[in-house]
Amino acid sequence: MRHIPTLGMVCLILLTGCAPAPTPTPERATPTFPPPTFTTEPLSPTAPPPSPTLTPTPTVEPLTPQSESETIRLRMLYSFTTWQTLWCDAEIRWYPAGGASTPTQSFRTQIVIQLPDRALVLRGPLDGEPDYLWVTDGARILEANLLPSGAEVTESELPPFVHNSFAPPEIITDAISQYPLAMVLPTPLSDMLFPTSLATRRGGYVATGTDIIAGRDTITVIWPDHSSLTPEHLDIDVLTGVILHFQQISRTSGREVVQSDSLVTQIIYDVDFTEGTFDISLPEPLRFLPAPPE
Repeated sequence: MRHIPTLGMVCLILLTGCAPAPTPTPERATPTFPPPTFTTEPLSPTAPPPSPTLTPTPTVEPLTPQSESETIRLRMLYSFTTWQTLWCDAEIRWYPAGGASTPTQSFRTQIVIQLPDRALVLRGPLDGEPDYLWVTDGARILEANLLPSGAEVTESELPPFVHNSFAPPEIITDAISQYPLAMVLPTPLSDMLFPTSLATRRGGYVATGTDIIAGRDTITVIWPDHSSLTPEHLDIDVLTGVILHFQQISRTSGREVVQSDSLVTQIIYDVDFTEGTFDISLPEPLRFLPAPPE
């Protein structure tokens, strides 16, 4: 028997065919968050960004005639920390002992230093050009003596100990502590520019006054402060602790006689040197160097 769909059944079929397909439920996405911010307050458009807080460098108090012996000694001991480069011109005189008739020996010496291991030394007569050169580039040494017969030139390696870190002992002992580069510099000025060796010996430093040496303020000091040893007179840069004038004294017939006199006539700290200053070579002609611009 054949079934004829009724009107209701036809409508139901039509509605069923027109219904949209069910939409699948999407997977749940993991939520994302912006990176954290540590700004607690908005900055003013004209305000500069905040800067890190730095510990200020302590101000070095100048030495004075009232400075105690230990204060003077420590300034000398750590003088190598007060500069990085140095250029100086000096005059050195050696007087005959005991009033002998031998002539006074006088020299002009220039020293150029770039810490920790570069240096140049020129030496010659006070009124002429240098006849001696010593220079190191931090690895090798060249030494040259200009003689009437010609130049004697030698090269060698810079001793490894010059590259060692240096921490002088603050406590005075019987051992003398010398800055490594000062140990190889062929000039008595080395102990003036690096006075750590003088600051580690026994004896007191007594300030007696002030002076101006090579345009620098100095205090005049006598070492030692007792009469059992041969005294020395020193003029010490009040800021750097470098010795700018050094006299060794002897006592003869109850009076003091100068044995040697080393005077820095010009000194410049922390300057930039030209390319080739520490080259391992012998310039021709050999000349004293002009003072660099400050």
